[in-house]
Amino acid sequence: MKRQETSTQGENDGLLPYIPKRKRQQGSNGSKPLNSPGLSSEPGSKIFTLNPSLVCHIGGKVTCKLPRQQNRGDYHGHQKAVTSVEWNVPHYSHLLLTSSLDKEVKIWDCFTKKQCVRTLNCHQASVKSAIWTEDGQNILSGGFDKLVKLTDAQYNRTYQEFELPSFVTCLKMCPSDSQLFLAGTDDSGIYCWDMRIGEIIYRYKGNFGQILALEILPGREEFLASCDFVCRNSGDRNIMVFDLRSTALLSNQIYHEKYTCPSLRGHPDGSVFVAQSNANYAAMFSTKSHRSDSTSSRGLKDIRLKVTK
Repeated sequence: MKRQETSTQGENDGLLPYIPKRKRQQGSNGSKPLNSPGLSSEPGSKIFTLNPSLVCHIGGKVTCKLPRQQNRGDYHGHQKAVTSVEWNVPHYSHLLLTSSLDKEVKIWDCFTKKQCVRTLNCHQASVKSAIWTEDGQNILSGGFDKLVKLTDAQYNRTYQEFELPSFVTCLKMCPSDSQLFLAGTDDSGIYCWDMRIGEIIYRYKGNFGQILALEILPGREEFLASCDFVCRNSGDRNIMVFDLRSTALLSNQIYHEKYTCPSLRGHPDGSVFVAQSNANYAAMFSTKSHRSDSTSSRGLKDIRLKVTK
């Protein structure tokens, strides 16, 4: 009874009880901290619930058409430039993820609450890219602190981090293996990480300059990368194709203009992909094989890429 009274009196005076060092470090294992300082939000509020207006559309046939009505809204919260925007997986497609140069990653409910429902402050420098994992409940984010962090969005806990040799510029999850992700940096480096072991398993090196965007086409073992390397008014490495497993550069003769492409997006069926050009237009590339055998196992090396403006 005396110990309890003493503890209560100390707390009322603004004093916190002593916590042994071993207990403070319990659950922490090098590169896998269980709790990161500076996280701010309301972990008790559930954000991963099915939105009633979207339930009837989940699992349905994907069609390409203009929406009947527009859901407009102004979302203010970031103090500096927004660097990435990404919708969640279909089950939680009412949630929008954004990253910013103000060191914050935010989650927005764009259908029900129409406001920010989570703010992650797990980085010590500007955040360049943030993406959802395959389950839609965890977030990978990276930036100018040379770290990629895996964060539980519901409970605001960063439980794994990956250190890179340079600034992180873009991230991409691997569709064929949910435990692999690609990270592009500003020093010509592209790295493939395995989250199960917390190590780099593949490296893609070359004189590319800064990696601007990464994209993996569905059902393929190749991925696309764009960079800012331009030489003599020609960008022979603006868009490149790599083999994910062998790390071989399959093609860099896709886009030959002097403008860079800061964004790449593939169609869900993998038939085309679009590149945003700084020449003030978007270029669409076909990935259909020019051979009669369209199931050739040689991948994108045998694919004729056509550009239409």
